[in-house]
Amino acid sequence: LADHWLRLARRSGEASHYQRAEELALKASKRQDLAIPSLHLRALIALARNDLAVAESFYRRILDENPQDAQTLNNLAYTLVQIEERCEEAASYSAQALAFDPQNPNVLDTHARALACLGELVEAENTIDLALSSQPKNPGFLLTLVRILIAQSKFAEAESRLDQVETLLRRSGEANDTAWNDVREMRERLRQERALSAR
Repeated sequence: LADHWLRLARRSGEASHYQRAEELALKASKRQDLAIPSLHLRALIALARNDLAVAESFYRRILDENPQDAQTLNNLAYTLVQIEERCEEAASYSAQALAFDPQNPNVLDTHARALACLGELVEAENTIDLALSSQPKNPGFLLTLVRILIAQSKFAEAESRLDQVETLLRRSGEANDTAWNDVREMRERLRQERALSAR
């Protein structure tokens, strides 16, 4: 039920929906068999609220119980890669996740973002290409590729990929505001980097 409220919150952006999801997840945490799933859900709620420190704390609690949980290692890496000064730490966790689950496209996406954060752009592009080979129409993976292409000054290809993302989002009819905000952010970054390179 908490998961349902989180999905609703992501679509609506309503603070009350996030609050309801958190209340239900906290209630579920009192059951021993739901303690770990509850921590996962509470971490996702924190991420949706951009509360990275709280999300990190929940993921570390899960890893205390199961240090080889690839999903949690990946999610912790995804959280840390959003904090620029923690790129190296993020890459360490995403590499561990990849070792346990090397074919998982979500793990490949996170690892590509961590590598890009470290400036290892060629390896980052190769890694996200692996994720896209299994899910070529995944907007999130394509946006990761766009970030990497912009960093490499491959502006024409980045613009083409952004156009592809917009088409996919329009066709799906299910994209939330966050997805469109990401597209607008990438458009603006592309414009700025193009302008800088033309000077």
